[in-house]
Amino acid sequence: MIQRVQSVYLFLAAVFALLAFVFPVFSFESDITEVLNAKSDMALMILVVVTAILALFGISQFKNRSFQQKISLGVGLVSMATIAYLAFKYWSISTTDLQVSPGIGGLGLLLVPIFCLLAYSAIGKDEKLVKSLDRLR
Repeated sequence: MIQRVQSVYLFLAAVFALLAFVFPVFSFESDITEVLNAKSDMALMILVVVTAILALFGISQFKNRSFQQKISLGVGLVSMATIAYLAFKYWSISTTDLQVSPGIGGLGLLLVPIFCLLAYSAIGKDEKLVKSLDRLR
């Protein structure tokens, strides 16, 4: 159900996670320029795919708001693990003589937990609204 705001937030989280397949997360230069994206690193690929699949699965759980809220929290935690993994990779590459520069895919991965937090908040507001309407019946 894309007509609810939390579904839009979860969809945007999935889209921004999948940007890591198309755009470089970061690039590093020595004699040649190499890029790191989700296609070039297996662990990053798994984390990005799990993030996107969980976000899209969360959209389909619109009838069970408490479960959808847990799913959005899980997506946020997996995306934070992805960011921690990227920070470790960035730190390990930057300690060498290579010049490292961040890319658009990395920025997209930084936006995923923000959208998950927004979705979590919107689901909570939706649940509160439904409970208040149930009291009126």
